[in-house]
Amino acid sequence: MRGSDADCGAHDSEQMAKLGILSLALTTRLRNIMQRQGDESRVYPPDYVSAETLAYRLDCSRATIDAYVRQGRLPKPELIGNLVRWDFAEVRTFIKALNATSGVALDNGVLNDPADPYLKALNHGTPSEE
Repeated sequence: MRGSDADCGAHDSEQMAKLGILSLALTTRLRNIMQRQGDESRVYPPDYVSAETLAYRLDCSRATIDAYVRQGRLPKPELIGNLVRWDFAEVRTFIKALNATSGVALDNGVLNDPADPYLKALNHGTPSEE
């Protein structure tokens, strides 16, 4: 009987260790969820945003943010310590300035490129033959 008691004790210790690990994982997960809920209850957005937050605010993917920075469609980020962040006010200003100089405009929420021959034909009809 003593051998089985020792096996049972070892099994109980193993189970307790697994429960401890599971408890720690659940506690960490709960803490992360609560922290995120605290972030969502902010009454104001952060001034400096990460690439993920910038993608969320611009309703695009992280890959789009990286591509637009490389193409010059978005400003380069700033380093704050080891954090890579964008000044969101600067991003808005940059986008507005870029759109103002591009000649492409939004007309009632629809992209309007004056050089587009299809749009030109729709707006003015086809040239009359004489």
